[in-house]
Amino acid sequence: TLPLRFFRRKVLDPFFRKGSKRFKRSTYQEWVAENDTLTDQKIKKLSLDYQVLKTLPKLSIILPVHKIAPEILNETILSVKEQIYQNWELVIVDDCSNSEVLKKNISEYEQSDSRIVSFFLKDHCGIAETSNFAIKQASGDYVLFLDHDDLLRKHSLLKFVEAIEGNPAAKLIYSDEDKINLFGNRVSPHFKPDWNPDLLLSQNYICHLCCVSTNLVREIGGFKNEFEGCQ
Repeated sequence: TLPLRFFRRKVLDPFFRKGSKRFKRSTYQEWVAENDTLTDQKIKKLSLDYQVLKTLPKLSIILPVHKIAPEILNETILSVKEQIYQNWELVIVDDCSNSEVLKKNISEYEQSDSRIVSFFLKDHCGIAETSNFAIKQASGDYVLFLDHDDLLRKHSLLKFVEAIEGNPAAKLIYSDEDKINLFGNRVSPHFKPDWNPDLLLSQNYICHLCCVSTNLVREIGGFKNEFEGCQ
């Protein structure tokens, strides 16, 4: 919720400030530059934060793949490999893409990093069932759900683990998100509130990135096929 409050303070409050002679509208790009740009100094600080963690839970990143351009998938996988937090596994399940190029690409990543495992389904099952298959293969304490065109920040997993360490009873944790346009700019920010079951009835505001206790996911039986597309 901190990013949401900060965004409101930076963007909304000046509009209502009494006596203000001029209102300067801040763009999201300006907000990113000021508050969410990873400099070398910030990365060094985050690396130190990683070293002082008391617990190092294993995170299983679930990545269903279906007919995605290899160069886009490469960026997604590299964003995982570049994580500051190191105790993760990437479970890639190809949902019958029938692409030898894609299969070769995924297999090369698996061979290059022991934390990456891949599976290739013979029949097209859909994202819900493909994700359920990946969950069965997961060996981590928590699972995170990544789309085949998503990008993680270098400190994404670290922040989840810090939240877990600070709230060991937490079973579900989610992050803010935005999108990247064709020009490589970050747009359409989605700053999310604290847990809000009423809002969840209206929209899937949790979405990306979502981290859930592996035991809980398996206890409830994973995703339901009848909610394909909004699982």
